Amino acid sequence: MFGTITFVIASYIFEGEPYVWSSRLLWAVLYQGAVIAGFGFIGNLWLLQRYLPSQVSLISLIQPAFAIVAAWLVLGEELNSALWLSVVLIIIGAGFVQRASKR
Repeated sequence: MFGTITFVIASYIFEGEPYVWSSRLLWAVLYQGAVIAGFGFIGNLWLLQRYLPSQVSLISLIQPAFAIVAAWLVLGEELNSALWLSVVLIIIGAGFVQRASKR
């Protein structure tokens, strides 16, 4: 709830394109907030019970890279050199975390 409220306020301040609240938008926000985030937390807790936190953190670290690739594949988003550089840096950073956790 805190994140949703914060993002709605930030959207009014920083976003230039207005949007119209509708029941469809409300259900989409509630679905993302309750169902998707809820299953994400449950999945994360399940993983933490079975694996080391450093191993579970790798999943969180590479999620932005997967999001970039998914946006390219599913939505046809344009990928520029800055995005590819960010993916490479994310993977390098995740590698450092895994390497440090094995010591």
